[in-house]
Amino acid sequence: MKYRNFINSLIKSTAIFLVTVLVNGILLPPSIILAENTEIVSYEITDEDSEDEYKEDEYDEYNEDEYDNDEFEEELQVDSIIKEKGTKQEKMLVAHYKFEENLIDSSNNKNNGNIAHGEITYENGKNGIAAKFDGESYIEVRDNDSLNLDEAFTISVWVNKVEDEDYGYSPIIAKGIGSDELSPPYSLYHDGTLVYPFLDLHNIDEWDSLYIEDNGEERYNQWYLVTVTFDSKTKKVDFYIDGAFIGYRSWKYGSLYNTDQSLYIGFGEFSGEQEFYIGLMDDLRIYNYALTDKEIKDIYKDVTAEDKVYTSISITPNKMAIIKKDGSFNVNVTGVLKDGKKENITKLASYKSSDTKIVTVSKEGKIIALKKGKANVTVSYGKLKKVLNITVK
Repeated sequence: MKYRNFINSLIKSTAIFLVTVLVNGILLPPSIILAENTEIVSYEITDEDSEDEYKEDEYDEYNEDEYDNDEFEEELQVDSIIKEKGTKQEKMLVAHYKFEENLIDSSNNKNNGNIAHGEITYENGKNGIAAKFDGESYIEVRDNDSLNLDEAFTISVWVNKVEDEDYGYSPIIAKGIGSDELSPPYSLYHDGTLVYPFLDLHNIDEWDSLYIEDNGEERYNQWYLVTVTFDSKTKKVDFYIDGAFIGYRSWKYGSLYNTDQSLYIGFGEFSGEQEFYIGLMDDLRIYNYALTDKEIKDIYKDVTAEDKVYTSISITPNKMAIIKKDGSFNVNVTGVLKDGKKENITKLASYKSSDTKIVTVSKEGKIIALKKGKANVTVSYGKLKKVLNITVK
């Protein structure tokens, strides 16, 4: 675009002049410059010191080459580059790091990682071999259009953290480096002391840190699965631990912005401070859509299948329940292991009502009676199933 270099040159000049830049009616944050394929419909630039304004019809008064200063570009640290909104991608796994003594992306999208700092070592993990981060090492994945996750995504990873008070915010992944108005479009951190993660999201105008209030549980030196999903259409971020849904938060600001910055694993910035992950990671997966509850449970089951094989399940109430209209109750599901031990797997089971006009069932197994009649709820864990017959009076 003929206006792009002119606008970018003035933006770079903010090192000398204080200017306000609006492109297509959008206020650009400081140090954001325009990508080559950005479609410029209109622009307005105001020098706040002199109150001079440069508009589109005045462009021809200036020699574009005069503002195309290579020295500025070499000297300035460009924090982020806004990328044009890409075409809609098919739903897919866009990156998958098994960490089998390498940083290869198993998704066939060639989002292979490279050690950006320090040393990544390998140890026995949750599923084969895992990557070990020592609090100084991290991985860089060069930008790829498949990592533009502006509409929806799922991030899922097995973590095994080491307790260390110096690493209060453990970054799992971050699409870029920056804070406040220059925050990456998406970044997943982990509270350094408790089990629950939090997700930073950012578009041009707004950003927010989304998390679930913790329950005080600490998990160090043990494996657990962290999964978060984002969907701009449902305006929700869902959080899961070990395949079980633990809550959601609302995101009301629509699509995220895209950036050509790299994706970082084990490194990020929080409140202007550089943060590093310390501990083990295994089986890191990134999808460009929000997985369903069942798909997330399946990820957990796939990796833990060798650890825990349930030979049967039982439910309470068993076989039959009678309930009044507008009443509710919870189903409890118990899994029986090969050695006869029993475990509560209520949050890991799946539920389906035969008639949602009569009874509904939540993903946590809560049944609500809506009107009189008969229906059944099928409770499933893998291939194991139980059916609860319900009469609403």
